[in-house]
Amino acid sequence: MSRSRSLRFELALTGRHEDDAPVALVDLLDRPAGDVPPVSADNATLLFEVGGVDLMPHHWVLGDVAVLGVQFRAAASRLRAGDPAIVRSAVDGRDEVTSFLFEPAGTDAVVSQFLAPRELRFVYPTSPARGPELYEYVREHRDELRPPGTAHDIAGVRVPLDELADALDREAERAARVATLLRS
Repeated sequence: MSRSRSLRFELALTGRHEDDAPVALVDLLDRPAGDVPPVSADNATLLFEVGGVDLMPHHWVLGDVAVLGVQFRAAASRLRAGDPAIVRSAVDGRDEVTSFLFEPAGTDAVVSQFLAPRELRFVYPTSPARGPELYEYVREHRDELRPPGTAHDIAGVRVPLDELADALDREAERAARVATLLRS
């Protein structure tokens, strides 16, 4: 299998019900005007497969697609600069909020999930005021980061760094376009 076919990293939206099937952003953008299914911009999820293995078989809600898009763009830039990147779930109404950590490792990126400590749980990595504090915490406490504790934790998954950065940028662009589409 070629490297480019081994990674699927796409944002999708679901409807308002837990059992609604996710619709990839690319599929929403490919539909004729007026033929958008009943999805919610607040119900973004991630379609994440590596080598045919679905790493997110339960499509839990990551929150607002536009907010995720902004974070994806920033994460792609950081990865291309050789720096670790964080994408926080864009849902603020939970006690514990999962974040993704993308760490450069040569030509790969290592993908994991973690829960920020209570005092940083509402901090977005793109926040000019507190984002640097979140990155500093992760850098200083990397070995102590607590995984979300679900049956489907992502920990130490290796993917081609260039493909991940490209996917983050692509999905950021799609997220902006879909947010605009859903507002119209």
